[in-house]
Amino acid sequence: MRRRQLVALLVSVVGGVAGAFLLDPRSGPRRRALIRDKLRHNAVALPPRLARTARTMRGPARGLLHTLAQRTPWHAPTPMPDADAFVAHRVRTALGREQDLLLGALNIDAIDGVVRVRGTVPDAQTARRVVEKAATVLGARAVMSLMRTPDGTPVGGRAGDVSVLEAGPRAAIHSEELRQTLKARWPSLTDLDIVASEGHISHLALLICAHSGEPEEAVRTNLDAIVQDFV
Repeated sequence: MRRRQLVALLVSVVGGVAGAFLLDPRSGPRRRALIRDKLRHNAVALPPRLARTARTMRGPARGLLHTLAQRTPWHAPTPMPDADAFVAHRVRTALGREQDLLLGALNIDAIDGVVRVRGTVPDAQTARRVVEKAATVLGARAVMSLMRTPDGTPVGGRAGDVSVLEAGPRAAIHSEELRQTLKARWPSLTDLDIVASEGHISHLALLICAHSGEPEEAVRTNLDAIVQDFV
């Protein structure tokens, strides 16, 4: 009972003070107008302010959730994308910005940063544009055109670090499938040998000869045939 009386007393005091503040004959009209203006201003300004605050907090909130998710026992790290597939995707994106190029007629892949473009193009000028544009993409070491015009004429040429193309295929980093194929053919061959060859066929052939004792000519013939299947 005493608690209710205390609450009623406090309400009466606050109401009295508010009434005296707002209903004062001399300053009341100005105070009421000021409060009314502030309410109107907040009604207009507050929603955009809250929306900005929500947008600002959205990034940190996502970052916090991502950090918490990474620390859970069942979290599995996202696998790194294949570097060559990433380069090929970048090339397609760059060429896609060229409105008059028909990407549907082109097949683009990348091996060790060497981009190969296949397909049919209307003329040699278009093929050259494709090659030069692809060579500007980050991660593309060189570009090789396997494109042809409708009559079958090879067009486009090469761009980028042409010495990479002249050095021959880099067997060491074509693919895991190639490594396994090489090791199945020559069981004494190791991943360290493949890496030590720096991807050059002639170096790899010498390493295989040293392990297997096979003649270099026979090793080189078999090696060229295997690698060619992956080019």
